[in-house]
Amino acid sequence: MYNYAMDLNTKNTPKRTKKKDLILESAVSIFSQHGYNNTKLEQITKSLDLTDKSIYYYFNSKGDLFLEVILSIQLKLNKLIESINEMDTTHLDKIKTYTNKAMTINGLTLLMQIPKSLSDCAKYTTPSCAHSHSNVS
Repeated sequence: MYNYAMDLNTKNTPKRTKKKDLILESAVSIFSQHGYNNTKLEQITKSLDLTDKSIYYYFNSKGDLFLEVILSIQLKLNKLIESINEMDTTHLDKIKTYTNKAMTINGLTLLMQIPKSLSDCAKYTTPSCAHSHSNVS
């Protein structure tokens, strides 16, 4: 998963990775409750007892954070699909398993809010979004 903040030549330490993961978890929950437009970064930082500006150490903008949240959910779905494809069972059982397990993924409804095209991506993040995420389908 691409992280714009990593472009700042910051060291990716275990502590930093853990904090970033906590921010992503909180963001999934808050974006799920309020949607992208009604979520303020302050809600996310407050839920983790962080200063409002500290989130920018990990993410360049609310849009960048939202896109990473979406990519993390998609990664969970991809792993789920891979594990189900490896099952030695009927297609119907695979569908049932996928449906049951997919519904436990926090933030699944956020996938309905992803940009429909790369041009829509600009409303979530910086102008480089379309270029940086051109390999995202």
